[in-house]
Amino acid sequence: MKRIFSIFSFLMVLSSFFFASCDDSKTYAEKLNDEKKAIKKFIAFDNISPIVVDEEELEAYTDQASFDEASNKHFKLGQWYKFQDGSYNELYMRINDFGDTSDMFENRDAIVIRYSKTYNLLNFEDWDSSSINNLAPNAYWLIPYWSVNYSGDYGVGVALPIRFLGKNANVSLIVPSKLGTSDDISNVVPYYYGEITYKLSSWSN
Repeated sequence: MKRIFSIFSFLMVLSSFFFASCDDSKTYAEKLNDEKKAIKKFIAFDNISPIVVDEEELEAYTDQASFDEASNKHFKLGQWYKFQDGSYNELYMRINDFGDTSDMFENRDAIVIRYSKTYNLLNFEDWDSSSINNLAPNAYWLIPYWSVNYSGDYGVGVALPIRFLGKNANVSLIVPSKLGTSDDISNVVPYYYGEITYKLSSWSN
C-alpha cells in the first residue's frame, strides 16, 4: 500500500511539473493574447464604457494650460477613458478626484504614489480575488517628476496622470503590461489599479 501511495505521489509531482512547464513554454504571442482576453473580461465584468482618446487629443488634454482653478475642461470626473495610439496605447483611466489643479506638480517635485484595490487581471475572477496595495508606511512608490515619461520602475501608465492632475489627485487605471513595471513587461501581466493617489513628497525641493 505504501508503495502504491509513493508511486501515486511521484506521479502527482511529475504531472504538476509537466503542467507548470507547459505554462512556462507559452510563446510571447500567446501571453499577449491571454492579456488581451483578461483585460476584455474585466471591462465586461465592470461594465466599463470608455471614451476613446487618440494621441493628439491626449497631448491637448494634458496641456496644463487646459485647466482653470477648480476643474478640467476636457476630462470628466468618474468617466473611463481609453488612450489609443501613441505612447499610451491601450491605457484606461478614470479620474476619481482631480486634486488641487491650482497647485500642479513641477519639475523639481518628488511624488509619492500610493495604490490600493489592485488586481493582477490574469488571476481576476471577481472583487473577492486577491488584491494588493502599497499602503504600508514605507511601501510607497517615489517618483521624480522629470522621469514621468519613462518610468521603468513604476511604469509610464501609472505615472501619466502626474502630467495633468493636481496634487492629491486620485485615479483608477487599467495598465497593460507594456506600460507597467519592468516585471510586468517581462511577464506580460496587466493590472487594474482601483485607487491611486499622487501626493507631494516632503523630499521635494
